[in-house]
Amino acid sequence: MPASGPGTGSFGDGGGAYAPLRRPAFRRYLLGSLSSNLSDRGLKVAAGYYLYAATRSAWALALVGLTSYLPILLLSLPGGWAADRFPRKRVLAAALSLQALGALGLLLLVGLGGPAWGWYPLLLVCGGGGALLDPARVSLYPQLVAPGEVPRAVSWNSSNFQISTVAGLLLGGVFYRFLGVAGSLAFAAAGPLVFLALLPGLRILRESPAAAAARERFRDRLLGGFRFVWAAKPILGALSVDFVAVLFGGVDGIMPMFAQDILRCGPLGQGALMAAPFAGALAMSFTLAHRPRLRRPGRAMLLAVAGFGLCTLAFGLSRSLPLSLLALVGAGVLDQVSVYVRQTMVQLRTPPELLGRVQAVNFLFIGSSNQLGEFESGVTAALLGPVGSVLLGGCAAVGVVAAAAAVFPDLRALDSLADGAMGAA
Repeated sequence: MPASGPGTGSFGDGGGAYAPLRRPAFRRYLLGSLSSNLSDRGLKVAAGYYLYAATRSAWALALVGLTSYLPILLLSLPGGWAADRFPRKRVLAAALSLQALGALGLLLLVGLGGPAWGWYPLLLVCGGGGALLDPARVSLYPQLVAPGEVPRAVSWNSSNFQISTVAGLLLGGVFYRFLGVAGSLAFAAAGPLVFLALLPGLRILRESPAAAAARERFRDRLLGGFRFVWAAKPILGALSVDFVAVLFGGVDGIMPMFAQDILRCGPLGQGALMAAPFAGALAMSFTLAHRPRLRRPGRAMLLAVAGFGLCTLAFGLSRSLPLSLLALVGAGVLDQVSVYVRQTMVQLRTPPELLGRVQAVNFLFIGSSNQLGEFESGVTAALLGPVGSVLLGGCAAVGVVAAAAAVFPDLRALDSLADGAMGAA
């Protein structure tokens, strides 16, 4: 039986692996998203390296994670509702403007020789922009392609994210090494401005049903995404597993300690270490773009998360830069399987009038695990040392798989990423 073509709304071939890339609006979206994420990752390198070098304190790194987490906690749900209620391009424009203003404020602070503590309120501004950006951005791109192209678009969007993350972290280290912190911050301000310039050219193929969101009660506006996720047990399970694994298994927040104190590889080495997981994820996302079907995706996700935990343990025990890079690349390869399963389920199983809010719940889980995980790793590194923090996280990531297999049997038995509710496609 032939695969379904574009516009059918099925989990078919969708016109082949490159069908989404033939859409000019989708290409513009990828370019804008790439530029914004390049700058965001460059800022991450600069903030961590500068503040740890200035303070020599793991608590300073914990506070960087906290300033990233608080905006997600406070703004993700309102941002998801805004993405369903208002034109998503307008929400994106507001979010990108906040990110650019925060980075320019940091550039001014450094230029005036301001104190290190002045970084934190401005990082909150950047984080606020990111918390509003993510639900609108990820719920916008399915509107730029045909329904049958959505699974491929998920993989290309993920590949784009990984490319920009790898390049942004490496460039962040290069800019810091050769141009100093001011050069890194100028780079951080440029990306959101480029995306802003590209927004008018994003032609929407399918408008979101914003009117329905306008008629809902306030409580439903904010909590509609949570209710949907709670009822969709495979999605709830995938979010929960990723949350725990990344919360405890993430190592980005204390990477400056490994770069400066353990592996002694400087800002260039720190950029390479932070980029390594995303390089592995890029390779896997490119593979999935060409072979989007996974046999028993629920089981594949659980095994991948267990492997992620083992790679994290290897990184914590390593004292060799090449071995550390290899362990982080492996962690990224396996983490991308989990990301693909989770994100494709969300896109294909969510009704379009809820997609922004469900994506907000997605980012509240995953963004919280990343940013709160940086805070957690900073705190545990202050108490147990950086190696102890990483080993604790790797054990937690392996342990959550055994728990999830028992608590979420629907996820373990999952054999398809799509179901009859595929309105989001």
